Amino acid sequence: MTVHTASAGVGGTGDMATAATAMALHAAILLLLGGALAWCLRRDARHLRCGALATAMLACLLNALVLAASWAGVPTGPPVGALAPQPGTTWLLAWPLPLTLVGVGAVMGMPGGRRPANIIGLLAGLGLVTALVVSTATWVDRDGRVRAVPMLIICLAAWGSLVLLTWVGQGVLLALRGRRRALPAPRVVVILGAKLVRGRVGRLLAARIEAGIAQWRAAQSHRPGTPVLLVLSGGVVGGPVPEAEAMARYALAHGVPQECLILEDCSRSTTENLLRTRELLVKRGLEGAGVVLVTSDFHVARTAARVSRLGLPWSVAGAHGRWFQRLGNSPRELSATAMEHRGAAGLALLGVMAYGAAVAGGIL
Repeated sequence: MTVHTASAGVGGTGDMATAATAMALHAAILLLLGGALAWCLRRDARHLRCGALATAMLACLLNALVLAASWAGVPTGPPVGALAPQPGTTWLLAWPLPLTLVGVGAVMGMPGGRRPANIIGLLAGLGLVTALVVSTATWVDRDGRVRAVPMLIICLAAWGSLVLLTWVGQGVLLALRGRRRALPAPRVVVILGAKLVRGRVGRLLAARIEAGIAQWRAAQSHRPGTPVLLVLSGGVVGGPVPEAEAMARYALAHGVPQECLILEDCSRSTTENLLRTRELLVKRGLEGAGVVLVTSDFHVARTAARVSRLGLPWSVAGAHGRWFQRLGNSPRELSATAMEHRGAAGLALLGVMAYGAAVAGGIL
């Protein structure tokens, strides 16, 4: 691989001034992004922009480190202006997505988990890794010019990794905030349904119901004179009975009184879960009541973002499932998050690809 550095080191007065300006600029950007993140967390921590801002801070910090490494003489990729994003940063950001796909596909593709989706994810990850290795070896020609196709492949992988990091960052922020701030004692606990296993509650759904019942019991202990309602939301999705009906049988068997249960058995998606549950609460005069929504932990970030977009003042809590459930559902959650925010994701893709074209065209 032919590698060029941004400079051979910082030596002259001009170089020192450029380095100081670049580091000051990065520090200012980090402060602005940190302030924006703090404001967004206070305003509505459920919104996906919080994860996007955290990812932007990570990228800015990584770019500063790449610049510092290039000034120390470490090979960091094709040279561009010190005040511009570095190709070496883009190259580093290109790897999280393919490595994640390979890791998830390899683990979930073991005997007992060889489903088509897992195999497809593994093959996609291996394809991306191969493309990145080839692009890394060929992105600079003998004259030191950046080749367009390898650079754009690296940028495309970096964009996918930025989407991944935004989703992961949002989940981490929500988890940390949940540990610091206890959920309010609600008047309504809503449990989102999941696919039934031969018409019965499976492990994943059982974890949600048990977590919801725990929330319901805790809320009932804080409201001894006021009944706390448990809404079970889920229609017929690939099974013989509505998910809500099977969930009700499970909840009754675990000590929840019949009079505390409300069944929403028509929805077929998360958005329908939320909208139809809101309709039920409005009919009962509970639209202003405190509501806690319970779903699987890997589903919290996307659900919270959707709740925020719908303007619902509800909290979202995650049920801790088994590690392979989190791992196996991660690619689906990631792709669904990108599709639901395709406008912002599309603009980010255009920006990243325009940057790659600018580097390849010698504009930066």
